[in-house]
Amino acid sequence: MQVLIVDDNHGDQRLISEYLAETSNKININTASSLEEASRLLTSAHCDIVFLDLHLPDSQGAETIERMQDFIKTNLKRRPVIIVITLSEDYNLGKIAVQNGVKDFIHKDNLSLKTIERAVRFAGYKKELPKRHNKVLQLLS
Repeated sequence: MQVLIVDDNHGDQRLISEYLAETSNKININTASSLEEASRLLTSAHCDIVFLDLHLPDSQGAETIERMQDFIKTNLKRRPVIIVITLSEDYNLGKIAVQNGVKDFIHKDNLSLKTIERAVRFAGYKKELPKRHNKVLQLLS
C-alpha cells in the first residue's frame, strides 16, 4: 500500500509514519509539507491513501480539501482515499469533508495506533493489515 502524509509538522509526519509502520510492513510511506509538494509526488507515483492536514503553508481549511480533490480528479487516473488529520475543533468541517468524499476525519489529539488502523480499515485496505492486529480489528468491528 502506498501512503502519502501531507503535513507541515514533521513531528506529526513521523508519528503517523510510526503508527502506519506498526500496522503493516507492506506500507510504503512518502511525506509532503505542502499541497504543491504533494501534487508533485502524486503525479510521479501511485498512492492509495493520502493523510491530509488542513492547515498547510499554501492552503487552509476546507480549501485544502477542495484543492486536493480537484487535483486528484483532474490529474490522476487512480484516485487515492483522503483521510483528514487536523487540530481544528470545527467538527462541522469534518461533517462537510466526509459528505464531500473524504473517507475519515481524525483530530490530531486522537492520533493513536487504533485510530490509524481504523482509518486504514475504513479506507478499504483491511487486507493490508497483518493478522497480528486481528484483536484490534475485532474491537473496531
